[in-house]
Amino acid sequence: MHATQQEAEFLRRIAGAPNDGALALVYADWLTEHGDARGEWIATLNHGVVPSAKKLSGWITKQGAQWLGPLAPFVHVGLCSWERGFIKKVVFRDDVPDSAWATLAVEPRLLTVSDLTLETARVASAARFLSQPVLAHVKRLAGRPELFAEPAMAQLVFKPSSVGVILESLEDGVVNVLAQPLLRDMREIRFVAAQFVQPPAADEFAFQCVRQKGLVHAERVELELRFGTLETATVWLNAELPSRWGPSWGLKYADVSFTRYRSAEGRWGLEVGLGSVEGSFSIKARLGVVASVVSQWLLSGLSEIEVVLPAEVTLDEGDLEMLRLAARRLPFLSTFNVQGRSLLR
Repeated sequence: MHATQQEAEFLRRIAGAPNDGALALVYADWLTEHGDARGEWIATLNHGVVPSAKKLSGWITKQGAQWLGPLAPFVHVGLCSWERGFIKKVVFRDDVPDSAWATLAVEPRLLTVSDLTLETARVASAARFLSQPVLAHVKRLAGRPELFAEPAMAQLVFKPSSVGVILESLEDGVVNVLAQPLLRDMREIRFVAAQFVQPPAADEFAFQCVRQKGLVHAERVELELRFGTLETATVWLNAELPSRWGPSWGLKYADVSFTRYRSAEGRWGLEVGLGSVEGSFSIKARLGVVASVVSQWLLSGLSEIEVVLPAEVTLDEGDLEMLRLAARRLPFLSTFNVQGRSLLR
């Protein structure tokens, strides 16, 4: 079997059984035999040995582009994310030539991708790309509004559980976007801001969202800021939502996901996820984002915060004290847990 075909077969089986550590180790050995440094990385992560976050980050920084292989010229390397050594999230650039999609459609490294973003405005070729079997495991899809109107989107080989809409400006509104067939009754909808967002624009956009009937069936609405400020993030998370509106309200910023949910009548909870240690930003940087958002919180109805970290991360006393200081600005908090440990005691 040709090396590329053999690798595709390995990745196809791994994508179908993502928790099969033994299979991942066989693949790691195969890579090592072929002189591919990914073998050591994947073997380490699947042997139960947990490298430091610093070492993992160093691997990604130094060799991420090389490990992406043929994908590297067409994606934002720093926005990709990995899990157990396999690519999980890919963001394709807006300048991918039409001629490249056919080659990308047979690239085996895409077999493990579950989160896919297409920034291109030339949506016809990109829509046809999405009908390829190599993308069968995609669950989260993001693209420009016109992508979802393409006829080829009816031929998707995957069923997304989450759809992201890339908006050049939040001032464009959401009325026409939500009319697309693929977005109807979608359980999770993300609005991805392509450009820098000013806080007043985020505030107005939040107001538009809660007025749209197309969001009635959504269980989660999320704003993903690729460029923005912590002030904008806080404005979005503190949006005044009508009491009749039930969905959770979320934000992703600097690899940190914030999900605000209704915990009781007039009260809110906030779940904070720091993501994988293999993300673009260090754990320390992400903790700083959490502390900043909590420090700037304006919504008095917030009663509980739960921070979830990767299992392999242990916080030092300085990290915990930074979060405690932020929490002291919220005297109405009754719960603030980090990995199940209360910071309010």
